[in-house]
This record gives sequence, C-alpha cells and structure tokens, in this order.
Amino acid sequence: MHDFARRLRLVAALSILLAGSPAAFAATPDVVWTFAGMRDGRFSQDGTLFVALGNASSGGRLEVRGVGNGALVTGVSNDISFTAVAISSNNQLIAGATSRLTSTKRSTTITRIVNVYRVLDGVLVRTIVTDADRDITSIDFSPDSTLIATMDRLSYGSGGRTRIYNVASGALVRLLKAGSSSTAVRFSPNGQYLALNDSNILTNGIIGGVRVVRVSDWTLAMTTGNGSRLVAWSGGGAAIWTKNNWDGSDSHAREVVVPTGAVAHDVVTRDYANVRDVSPDDRRLIADRAAAPQNVIAWIAVSDGSVPLAYQFDHNAFVSEISPDGSLFAFALVETDGRSVMVIARTP
Repeated sequence: MHDFARRLRLVAALSILLAGSPAAFAATPDVVWTFAGMRDGRFSQDGTLFVALGNASSGGRLEVRGVGNGALVTGVSNDISFTAVAISSNNQLIAGATSRLTSTKRSTTITRIVNVYRVLDGVLVRTIVTDADRDITSIDFSPDSTLIATMDRLSYGSGGRTRIYNVASGALVRLLKAGSSSTAVRFSPNGQYLALNDSNILTNGIIGGVRVVRVSDWTLAMTTGNGSRLVAWSGGGAAIWTKNNWDGSDSHAREVVVPTGAVAHDVVTRDYANVRDVSPDDRRLIADRAAAPQNVIAWIAVSDGSVPLAYQFDHNAFVSEISPDGSLFAFALVETDGRSVMVIARTP
C-alpha cells in the first residue's frame, strides 16, 4: 500500500488550465484500496463488488473483490488475454471476453469466445462461442442477467458487429450489424433499451454515432450523430450521455433523452478531456485525457463545464467508472513498461 501511495503522488509544482480556469489540484485522491496487475474494471450493480481484468505475457486474469476492503472473492486466470469484462446484476456471474487458438501444421485459427464464470468459486459454467472477426472489447449483462451483449472492434473493414446471447444456453439471440472501432455497448437500467456505438451513422459528413434499440424486438429507437460515442446511461436511466470526437482540445458531452433525442445537457469540455462516466445525480463528469500526457483525471461540472478538481500523476491514468451510489471511483495507473495498479478511491 505504501508503494502504491507513492505512485499516487501529484506533481504539485505543475499547474494546468482546464476549462479556461485553473483547476484545484488535490494533494492526492482519497484511496480506499489498491491492487496490482489490473487495468480496467466494473462495479457491480449494487456497488458491493468490483470485477477487474489484467493481462500479462503469461495470459489474462479476472478478479472479483469486495468494494469495502478489497478482499479477493474470486480470481480466474486464462492462458490468453481477456479483452472485456462484466458482472451480472445478481452478482452470481462474471463474463470475460477472450480467444481460443486452434493450431494445425499449416495455420492457426482464432475464435473469439466469452467465458462465463461463477462468482462464488470461479468455476467456468459456460463458454459462448462467437463468430466475431475481431477482438470483443465491450460486453454487458442485461439487468435481469438473462442476456449478454458483445461488440467486436471494427478494424480494417472487419468486425464491428453487436451480438446478443442467451446467458443460460449460450445461443445467439440477435445479430446487429452495428459497431465501431471505439466499442461500447450498454443495456439501460430498466432493460428496455440497448445503446451501442455505431460507425454506420453518417451525419453532416461525420462518421459515427450512438444507436439505441428496443430490447423487446431489436427495432431502432433513436440515433445520435456527429461522431458521438456512448459514455453511460444517465443516473435516472432515461437518457444516455455521449461524447463527440474532439476537435482540437475541445469536445462536447451531451445528455440525450431516450427515445425522443432531446438534448438535456450540452457540456463543453476542454484540454482533450475524454469523458468516461457521469455521477448518479448527473451533476459531474469524470474524464481522463485523450492525448498525451495522459496523466490527469478531472472532475467536470455539468452545469458550466468548469473543472473544480483534477489530479495529476507521475504515470498515465485511465478512469474505469464511478460506483452506482456515487461514493467511489475506479482508475488505473499504468507505467511505461505496461505494469499497472487498479485504484479504488472516494469521490471528492
């Protein structure tokens, strides 16, 4: 813990301008606990667990830990890296996207799969075999834990598809010809909608947007354009937060009501802010940086886009998300050699 605390030391002498005014730099985030080797993760829906993924030359690992003290609940290792992780709303299952290699004398075939493990003991209960052409880098359970949505990354004309599977059987429920190189797929809190990034949307000559479909019949509910990308569902679940492709250092984060498409908030962000999540009360955004140096985490006020607080670290810092009750946030510090530490801290 003391070693990790040194990693959290701020470069106090350096001051930067965010949103046109000096940000207030705290001495250090209020750290609850840390654990090494992980670099991304998700809070459980009830906020009691945190599931993280980490990869090394030896393969991938998933860990489920108690939010209160960081105690390890379940750990799962795999000989191939994990590319995405999710935890079911009932806290019974975790899903890790990975690959299976099949080698012959002439070639090696890559099959993208989703392994579903039991939280209680880490036992593999199901392997969902997909026909994805590229790595699956975003997955999400439906609120009732019966479905799991996956998106493989669009790359060099391949991939970029969203697939929904039945968790109990592993059967494909729906294939949506929608996806993006920047993957994101999330069910709405009430389970009625699925929001996903889609590069097939073209608005004003700008490629990319967010597609929202009805889970009942998978028909289109609405789209957002102008290069927008999904951040999260709003705290109340009636809207989605999006961010657009930044133009220079400025960008926009918008709260868009579903399914009307009305814009409830339009927040101008600066200094290459890469918005990662929104607080449950929809009053604050949390962002890291989309351009080097990627060592700053900023809290942004929805009301006026100001940055009342920002942290600057000795290493690159990447936000995972805010806990469902808004009391904690998770981020990873990543060194130049790839070593990482996951940090759970109290929200300021």
